[in-house]
Amino acid sequence: MKALSKEEIDFFKNELLTKGKDIFARYGVAKTTIRELSKAAGISSGSFYMFFDSKEDLYYEIFTGEIRKFNEEYGKMMEKRDVNPAELVGTFIRNGISMIENNQLFRTFVWEAQTHVFQKFASRTNEMKDFLIRVVKIWNDMGILIPEKPEVIAGTIRAIFFSAYHKGGIGEANYDKSMKLLIDSVARGIIKG
Repeated sequence: MKALSKEEIDFFKNELLTKGKDIFARYGVAKTTIRELSKAAGISSGSFYMFFDSKEDLYYEIFTGEIRKFNEEYGKMMEKRDVNPAELVGTFIRNGISMIENNQLFRTFVWEAQTHVFQKFASRTNEMKDFLIRVVKIWNDMGILIPEKPEVIAGTIRAIFFSAYHKGGIGEANYDKSMKLLIDSVARGIIKG
């Protein structure tokens, strides 16, 4: 195989990221093969390793791109200083739930992160927890939270996120109202005063 130019490397890496996002969203990591990913990107299976060490590394890069988008959107809201603290927290949680419900890649990641699929990927799945803890510490620095350990508040928010996987158990007819009540109650409950 001839050496690839910088443009070709960028092109094929982008193809792996773009096609990989679709494939992972459809099948998850466990059921996706490097062969499928490579074929979709127009490269050989052996060439895949020029770009990523494993399919999990590709998945992780795609997933972190999705998290970056979420951070950018939420960051814009945090810049607004006139926002009610409970509204700030509630919007963050609602946006997280929306991402889980509407972004199949994110939904798959969060689900598979809780199963055996990501045992070798465990340190990276902890980044979700770490991200929430960082957000909670920012709120703490803003002086808007009750005195509680950031890990406890982040765990509470994660519990709400995981409830999005139990729409059927909560009841389709009452899900939206139940989630609104839960999110609003937690948002008000963790805010000072």
